[in-house]
Parts: sequence; C-alpha cells; structure tokens
Amino acid sequence: MKISKKLMLFAGYEYGPNLILNPGFELPGEGGEDIFSGWGETVDDGTITDTTTAAEVFSGLHAVKLTAGETSKQSRIYQQISVESEKYYKIIFYCRGDGTNAGFWKIDDVTNGWAAIVTQVSTGVTGTAYSKISQIFQAPSGCVSIFLTLNCPFVSGGISYFDEVSLRRKL
Repeated sequence: MKISKKLMLFAGYEYGPNLILNPGFELPGEGGEDIFSGWGETVDDGTITDTTTAAEVFSGLHAVKLTAGETSKQSRIYQQISVESEKYYKIIFYCRGDGTNAGFWKIDDVTNGWAAIVTQVSTGVTGTAYSKISQIFQAPSGCVSIFLTLNCPFVSGGISYFDEVSLRRKL
C-alpha cells in the first residue's frame, strides 16, 4: 500500500484520548443480546461471542468473535462516536481471521446522510495471528458523529476476531 506524503506528516503528531467505549471488550453488556458494554450488536443468523480463549484474545482477557451465518453474513458490532468537523483522526484496532477468512470494517458519517468516510473494506487478515490495522481519516465538513462497524467475513461460517479498538483525534 502506498502512503501519501500528507499522511506521512502525521507520524510525529500527538493524539488525544481514546474515544471508543470499552475498547478491549472487557466490560460485559447487560445480558441477552447486549454482549459488550458500549457496543451495539447485530447477530442476524450468525453469532457474536465474548471469547476468553487465550489464543483468540490480543490483550486483556476478552475479545469479540464474529461468525457469519448461513444467509445474512452480517454479524457485526458498532459504535456511534462524536467527532469534530474537519479534524483528523487515527483509528487502530487488532484483528485476526479463522485461517481462511478476513473480517470487514467501515466508518460512516452519520451527520451527512450516512456517507462513507472509510468504505466497507476487508481487514485483509485471514491468518490466526493478530495484526494491527491503522488508518488516518478526516471528519468531513459539518460531521459531528461517525459510526464505526466491525463485521464478520462474508462467507458462511467465516470467523473474524477484533480487540483493542482505538480512535483518537490528532492534537
């Protein structure tokens, strides 16, 4: 992947506090369909699991395991986050696949009609070792709310794992 000179300029900058609630999936939800505090969940005909298996966790004691269903392949978790218009942000998260399949992620601009800021894209991580995903983006003009979605693979039975999600504004 070729990195633009503009993005390389952000390498030495400082970033503010993490805007993600429950970034390591360590806090449980209220039970039932609410598995993780601070995160919304959509299961459809797949599954969302709080995994505590050491090999399936990047750090801490928990991670999210998203398994695609037979028909919908839309098991996902999401979070709506307040941002400042036209400011730069850096998202970092750790993910892994099931040995064959990769998960997906995206960021949408809630304020401006759900326009894609980061279009739905594969993590590209199919292996069973965690890898770091990092991207810098700018909140569009007028945008004060974004929607981060982490999604299972689009293959029936495909599994993806996510842990340690961070979203920070460039200072």
